[in-house]
Amino acid sequence: MRIASSLFPLAASAAAFALIGCDSGGGSGGTSGFRVISCSLGCTSRGTCSQNQVALNQEIKLRFNDQVDPGSVNKFSFSVIDASTGQEPTAIYAVTDSEVLFRPQITFNSNGNPVFGLSSGRDYLLNVYSSGSSSTGELIRSRSGKANSLALSCRITASQGVIDPVPGQPSVQAFLQQDPAAAPGTLDPLSGAEGVSVGSNVVLTFDDLMNPATLVNPVTGTSNFLQLAVDLDGNLQTTADQREVPSRFSIALNQVDLTTLVRIDPTPLLPGPGSDPNNPRLMVVKFLNGIRDLAGNTLANPDPLTFITEVQPGQSFPIVEDFDANTQEDVERTSGEWNKNGNGYLAQGPGGGSGLHGELRPTAAGVVVINTDNQSFPATGTLTGIEETVTNGVFYFSSIDIPRDVTVRFTGSRIVQIYCANANIRGTLSVAGENAPLHFPKNDPCPLSTSFPWISNDTGRGGSGGLGGPGGGNGGSGGDDPRPIAASPQGMPANPGSTARLAPEHLDGEPGQGIGGTGGVSNGGGGGSNAFPVTQISSDFNVRLASVELQPSLLYSLQRAAGAGGASNASVGTPGVQELPFTNTSGVAGSIPPGLSNQVPRTSVGGAGGGGGGVHPYFSNRIASRFNNCKPAYPAGSRPTIAGNQVIEVWNTGCGGGGGGGTAILQAGRGIAISGSITAAGGLGGSAASFGSTVNGTEAGSGGGGGSGGNIRVEATSLNLSGVNRFIVSGGTGGRSSLNIHGGNGGAGYVHARANPAPDPSTVLTATTPITQSSVGTYTSAEWDNYSRAESRYFSASGAFFIFEYLDFEVEYAVAGPNYAGDPNDPNQVTYVTLNEQTTWSQFPNAPFNIVFRGAEEDPATPGVPRPGTETRWLPRPGLLNANQNLFKWAIVFNRQQLAAQNIVAVMKVTVRISPN
Repeated sequence: MRIASSLFPLAASAAAFALIGCDSGGGSGGTSGFRVISCSLGCTSRGTCSQNQVALNQEIKLRFNDQVDPGSVNKFSFSVIDASTGQEPTAIYAVTDSEVLFRPQITFNSNGNPVFGLSSGRDYLLNVYSSGSSSTGELIRSRSGKANSLALSCRITASQGVIDPVPGQPSVQAFLQQDPAAAPGTLDPLSGAEGVSVGSNVVLTFDDLMNPATLVNPVTGTSNFLQLAVDLDGNLQTTADQREVPSRFSIALNQVDLTTLVRIDPTPLLPGPGSDPNNPRLMVVKFLNGIRDLAGNTLANPDPLTFITEVQPGQSFPIVEDFDANTQEDVERTSGEWNKNGNGYLAQGPGGGSGLHGELRPTAAGVVVINTDNQSFPATGTLTGIEETVTNGVFYFSSIDIPRDVTVRFTGSRIVQIYCANANIRGTLSVAGENAPLHFPKNDPCPLSTSFPWISNDTGRGGSGGLGGPGGGNGGSGGDDPRPIAASPQGMPANPGSTARLAPEHLDGEPGQGIGGTGGVSNGGGGGSNAFPVTQISSDFNVRLASVELQPSLLYSLQRAAGAGGASNASVGTPGVQELPFTNTSGVAGSIPPGLSNQVPRTSVGGAGGGGGGVHPYFSNRIASRFNNCKPAYPAGSRPTIAGNQVIEVWNTGCGGGGGGGTAILQAGRGIAISGSITAAGGLGGSAASFGSTVNGTEAGSGGGGGSGGNIRVEATSLNLSGVNRFIVSGGTGGRSSLNIHGGNGGAGYVHARANPAPDPSTVLTATTPITQSSVGTYTSAEWDNYSRAESRYFSASGAFFIFEYLDFEVEYAVAGPNYAGDPNDPNQVTYVTLNEQTTWSQFPNAPFNIVFRGAEEDPATPGVPRPGTETRWLPRPGLLNANQNLFKWAIVFNRQQLAAQNIVAVMKVTVRISPN
């Protein structure tokens, strides 16, 4: 914006006006009588203006030869209108003795930016009427009633930017209004004041018209340039401890006096000076960079100003929760019965655990991995305030919320047992078995072309089996290459091309681990397929199989191992595929032990692993020149022959089996909602890398068996299932091969669901993939975890205080007497006992109940909500919180066994006392 120099400030002297000469020519009305004698636009005796370019906020002044009647000055006697639209700009008319002022008024848009009375680039018509020139009869008159005798008529253009009404840098003065009920003018100087009332407001006066956009947003009542803060250590040189006091800002511009007033009204009471009289807290008014007047000048005195509030002697205030309403209940993290039956007390709930390990609420998209054998949780979230490590697969979360784009994957050897108040699974909770990796089953020592590189790190090992999910069996590994060091049975040289070849561990495919990771085929594990041939390469199989040629005239598969068997759990897997008459017996499906088949629900262990495929030879017919590609050299006399044809001996190692699905037990004291999925699927059996390809067709390892599905058990007071695929316990698909020697599929797992009332069996079946064995039941006290919990929402005293000190707490609870009939509110039935910081009480987890506290700094923009990153860890008493934490909450954990042992039936009241100092 263009800034013009100030032309005529309000206090301009008479010498600043252009005097109108006394010539008698032109102009209506002549030079005698009551008339204009000078004006700020260089008016002439002809009634014109010598200056016609003006600023957007420029004042226009007229001086008369006698005192002016203020009542005669208005928009009709002194007219300024837009030459194009005829609209009148917003303006102020003022009269002082013989002077008349027209001042374009400044208004402001919703963001506080100034809107000037005159619009840039617009032409305006200025008329001051005289006798005979006014169509309305409205004339400026003297106090004696004489009418103006000299008419003015000018055309002006708003082209000169903005002038500074008060030249130079603006300055500010600060005051305190300590008694809001006192007269508006009752203000005390702010800087250095002591003993200031905590109910005071701050008033700032600027000696210029300021740009409101650099001070206050009048719509939101906020400011990015002014701040009222408390300095906790009383040292302005250290700013990390300063806290902004939530405040409401308002602004008023006095366009007559050319001043600006800003009022700061703290939302809470101001904090006290603290408990150290030698080092009191300071209240600070801060002027941040960017404050400007209308002309863009910066503040002349921007240094912070301080004052000290009064001491509040001996004052303490209780913040009480009496459970008469559910307003302060953190529903997502509470399984206890808050305001039970509307009777105003807190009782233990139907399980759900202690919340010891904090909450499980991932926010970043992706996969979160949690190990059941060794998983640590940081002190910032645990109930004890110290790092907690899980080694037994049992997890106590205060609440669970898994977003749609998040998978929480549990791994390890132990089944997963999860307890929480509420669980909302919108994404995926996984205890699935691991897929067996894609397998590269051979290393041809005599490739068709030197463009086929050697696999120099080929170990000759069969494919690895997938790991079982938590509590599930691992998949078996595939059969190994029999040629580690010595020549093969047909005389092929040792170590064909690989420098990493290992001695074989087994030629047959390994059976998968049984249900729960114990036993083998007899306990559900998929059977491994045998190596083929069992002893040596047989020359009897000399039939060329054109139907399975993968590269015509070059490749033969005369004998092969079958696919491995799938694992079993709630349903039986399938055996591996064999292609008669050229394969050995396929891997069998796992057997389900009779005792397990009758177990309902079967959630103490996970599923079983699929079997591994056996090793088998593959012969390649090479023309003589192709033998030159062999590494190392393949002497002609050592080349095996079948039906008179020289062939290359290639062993295809077997693929691994899929891991068995694990077991997940999820108990929520209050509710479980699943719109995503819980998966205990079995892992896929390993496939040969070349399956579906015609390039490396000799890679034809036998497929691994699929792992069985695992088991899922959910228990909650309320169970909300919507749609299908909420429980996935499908077995893994058997691995595939270039030949028809695929692995068998794993059997399905088991689902058990309990709620109160019991879930509809058809709903659970519909939600289960595949629709397989499942059962339902009622969630009763027999299933409840020993622990339940209640957690409050954050309590805020910011409506009354901004910063305070925590003193102590009390918990009143009811102990049943001999005549107890179920009403903790009846003093004839119970005795009321108070727990406080001085009470001797065993620590978690052995006490009947424990209470812990957490603090946070309130977000100034969102009352009652913590500022991100300011929450403390859980602490045993509120006195360990400091003045920074002006929000607090608590959590109570009930121990059902100890409550019963001590006849404690309810918590009646929780009180935390604070001091405003």
